[in-house]
Amino acid sequence: MAGYGTAHLRSEADTLLRVENLVVEFPAGRRGLKVNAVTDVSLDVRPGETLGLVGESGCGKSTTGKAIMQLPPPTSGRVMFDGTDLASVSGEELRRTRTQIQMIFQDPISSLNPRRRIEDIIAEGLNIWGVGDKSSRQQKVDEMLLTVGLDPKVARGRRPHQFSGGQCQRISIARAVITEPKLIICDEPVSALDVSVQAQILNLLEDMKARYGLTLVFIAHDLAVVKNISDRVTVMYLGRICEVGDPNVLTASRLIPTPPPCSAPSPSPIRRFARRTARSSAARSPPPCHLRAAAGSAPGAREPRNGARTRCLRCATWATASSWPVTFPSRRPTPPRPSMSSGSPTDGGPVP
Repeated sequence: MAGYGTAHLRSEADTLLRVENLVVEFPAGRRGLKVNAVTDVSLDVRPGETLGLVGESGCGKSTTGKAIMQLPPPTSGRVMFDGTDLASVSGEELRRTRTQIQMIFQDPISSLNPRRRIEDIIAEGLNIWGVGDKSSRQQKVDEMLLTVGLDPKVARGRRPHQFSGGQCQRISIARAVITEPKLIICDEPVSALDVSVQAQILNLLEDMKARYGLTLVFIAHDLAVVKNISDRVTVMYLGRICEVGDPNVLTASRLIPTPPPCSAPSPSPIRRFARRTARSSAARSPPPCHLRAAAGSAPGAREPRNGARTRCLRCATWATASSWPVTFPSRRPTPPRPSMSSGSPTDGGPVP
């Protein structure tokens, strides 16, 4: 089963954020049932690096980001940030550590308080911790609004409903950066925006990263977006990590099949109908394991390139370029189902 181990993690001394064996479970019903949202996830981020966390909707990306922020705390695992285990601290110490970790949420409008003015929303972190006096805080808010491309004289006294989605996301970025954090977790910050606005927000994040020396964890379900902004990509599936590596290597030769929402944001109905027709006429069998076949013994079994790691979704083995080929005991093939066009289950005759 995929997702076990910490073999892909780098040295702890070189990383700003290191997550080991993270598990998040939620109760379901009254009979002690639980939902395994995240299972044994391990990842790390170096200072100044952008880690892309990609996967289909519901695979646990946002839950992982919130668990790093301790919103809510994970069920088990370690979250090491700058030498401090966030999972083992609480109270005032956790509140002070959180000033170095900020989050940009997915919905830019609902993440802003509709009753407050923009200047109060951005300056909230400064007011809570008493950074400087009132005039210096106001000056810092104006500088941050200019940095994200908004006019302070126009935006300062307005409320969130008077701005578009892209402008609200710029305000969210300003609110996250104004406290000068070391790490920002971007939870799908461009998924609710138009394509042209997406490019503006991505360019803004890159400019803010270079200007303030930020470290980013960029969560998205669009592989093309993650490739353009990330230095390293982690692919999640069903609450586990199944592939880690350079974005160019992963997009050029993915060993783990990326779900359609990640790789094909605009599906064609004609091709979809053709695939459905081909599947109905062919014998149905479980999808092949990309690592249980040795190199060259089955179609699609490809050797991992240097710098990339991959996991099978059904086994706990890491495959790298140095350990290829990976051999497994052979399994009995699943017999195909009988075709419905060969006869009727009741009288044995052909189906009309």
